[in-house]
Amino acid sequence: MLRGHARSGALGPVNEPLKDTISFDDALGSAKREDEQPDAKTVQVILGSADPKPLHWDSEGDLFYLIKWAGVCIPLHGPPGSSLPPCYEGDWGTVIDAHSGAFIVGGTP
Repeated sequence: MLRGHARSGALGPVNEPLKDTISFDDALGSAKREDEQPDAKTVQVILGSADPKPLHWDSEGDLFYLIKWAGVCIPLHGPPGSSLPPCYEGDWGTVIDAHSGAFIVGGTP
C-alpha cells in the first residue's frame, strides 16, 4: 500500500480508511482473468489512490490496485518488412478497481 508521498505510475498514497475494498489476492485474481501476463518473472500488487476522471478510467471510486508484471515479453511493432525482434523484455501494468474488482486498464508504463 502506498503511504506518505509514495507514487507508482498514476497511483498515489492511500489516505483514507480501507472500507469495502477487495483483497490483494482478489485483485490479482481479477488481473489474471482479464490481463494475465504468464511470462512475467515477478508480480507485485500495489494499492493506491487516483482520480479516475482525468485518466479516463471507468470508475466512481478512487482506490485502485496496480498489478506490476515484471520481465514480460512485450511485442514490437514496426513498418511492414522491418526486421525487429519479436519482443523486448519490460514491465506491464494492470489496474483493477479496489472496490468492485473490475478491470480498468492494462499496458506498458
